[in-house]
Amino acid sequence: MSIFCRQKDSKEGVFLKSRLLIMENDQHVLDVLTFSLSREGYDVIRATDGLDGLSLAEALSPSLIILDLQPPMDSAETCVCLREEGVGIPILVLAKEQSEKYYLECGADSCVIKPFPIKNLLTAIKDALLVAATIPVVKNNQRKELGRIIIDPNQMCIFKDGASLELSIREYDIVSFLASEPGRVFSRDELLYHVWNYTGYQGDMRGVDVAVRRLREKIEDDPSHPAIIMTKRGKGYYLGLG
Repeated sequence: MSIFCRQKDSKEGVFLKSRLLIMENDQHVLDVLTFSLSREGYDVIRATDGLDGLSLAEALSPSLIILDLQPPMDSAETCVCLREEGVGIPILVLAKEQSEKYYLECGADSCVIKPFPIKNLLTAIKDALLVAATIPVVKNNQRKELGRIIIDPNQMCIFKDGASLELSIREYDIVSFLASEPGRVFSRDELLYHVWNYTGYQGDMRGVDVAVRRLREKIEDDPSHPAIIMTKRGKGYYLGLG
C-alpha cells in the first residue's frame, strides 16, 4: 500500500502537459473527452474500467483522475478503492446532481454535474490542478509539532504518534491550514477560500463537512469524539492538541 506524500509544484506551468487519467466505460464519451482535453494540451491516459484505472494511477501518478464509470466497478467503488490504497491524487467525478454528495463521501474532491458543456469541465479541471499545486499553508521548511501531530512540509506528510497518516491532498491541506493558527476557529467560508481555493463560492458547505468527517476517520482515535479536528458549533473548525 502506498502512502501519499505531496510533492511541491511551481504554479508556473501548472496546466502545461498535466497528465490526466480518465476512467470511462463508454468508448464514444472516452474518445470525445480525450480529443477535447488533448486539444487543450493535456497528456491524457485512458482506462475503460476501474481495475485498469487503479493500476495506471499507481504506476503513472497522474495530476488528476476523472471518473465516469458504471457497474460492476463504478465511480464510487473506484473512488473508495483509490483512497483505501493511499492514492492521494485529486479525483474529479462526472456525476448526476443527486449523487454529488455521495461521491464526496466516497473520497472525491469535486464533481461536475452531467450533462455539462465542455467549458465547465475544463474550468473544473483547472481549478482542481490549481488547488493541487497550491503552496501548502505551512510556509517554512521546519517540522511543526502540535501535541501528537507532526507536520513535515519537506515530505508533505503528517504524522500522528510517529506514524505517517495516509491522507489525500485535501486532507493534508485542511490540517496544515488549521495548524497555521492552532486553537483559532476557522469558518467554512475560510476553509473553502484557503483550502479549496474557491472565491465567491455560492454552493452549500457540505463538501467541507464531508471532508472533515473523512479526515477525522483517519486522524482521530474516536471520530465520534474528536480531540484533534475540533468543531465550534455554529462557527467552524479548529485544531486541538489531541
